Amino acid sequence: MAPPIHLRLERAWTNDPAHPVARTVTTDGDRVVALDAARPAAAEVIDTGGYALPGFIDAHVHFIRGGLSLTQLDLASVRSRAEFEAAIADTHATLPDDAWLIARGWSQENWPGHALPDRRWLAAAGARPTVCYRKDEHAALVNDAVLARCDLTTPIKGGSIARDRDGEPTGLMIEAAAWHRVNPLVPRPSRADLAHALDAAETYALDRGITTVGSMEYRKDVEAAYLPRRTHLRLRHRITLLDRSWPLDPDVLRFARTLPIDDRLAVIGAKSFLDGTLGLRTAAMLASYADAPET
Repeated sequence: MAPPIHLRLERAWTNDPAHPVARTVTTDGDRVVALDAARPAAAEVIDTGGYALPGFIDAHVHFIRGGLSLTQLDLASVRSRAEFEAAIADTHATLPDDAWLIARGWSQENWPGHALPDRRWLAAAGARPTVCYRKDEHAALVNDAVLARCDLTTPIKGGSIARDRDGEPTGLMIEAAAWHRVNPLVPRPSRADLAHALDAAETYALDRGITTVGSMEYRKDVEAAYLPRRTHLRLRHRITLLDRSWPLDPDVLRFARTLPIDDRLAVIGAKSFLDGTLGLRTAAMLASYADAPET
């Protein structure tokens, strides 16, 4: 068994009103056991010379999707159509012939004019099926290869297919059109891929001082990724089951009630949708958006 660790610090913020600042912190295993206490005889002493804070809590993430995105094209830094197209071309050149190109993170607010992208921005991917999710995942930009596989005629409750003046799809699938017409077509990650995504996301979070997350997750991902690894999780995970339909599927709630709760993993609720997001101007408001009077 590892000995206790006695950390000497310039300052540690404890979040305890009765003892807000400490100069030493003693840990035993994965627990803080003392502040400003005498060093235990068997303890390893580490002089950090630095500062410490309690672990951060990120209360709303999509942890598995975030882990997957670490190995996918990240469009969050794109600032123009030219950069968008160049990123697609560069990634396309690195992929096997039969792989889909999946990207995430774009926002029209990041480039001049704020025009929404269309399928022409994906021309560099050729016939490769390509899906680029907006940063909030409430829209997906797809190319002709994906559109050819989608049902574009049946009305979509809670979503829309963007069309140009001639009535042709632009490639932008909004809200339920992305979730129910595009997502089922995208190859599902293997269990190994999901396990790697969870591990990568935990490493990413811990490197930034995040020790607890509130994550929105699909039941199938909880079953495939979280449950097999629950005894090996390094963060505390509080899961809200994601159901992109209304009313909520009763099976989702029944599943939540069957799972034991422990310090590392707990399912605490379920999430559905009644409207959209501000970024796409699809969130329900009492008046039209100032920059989108047609809403």
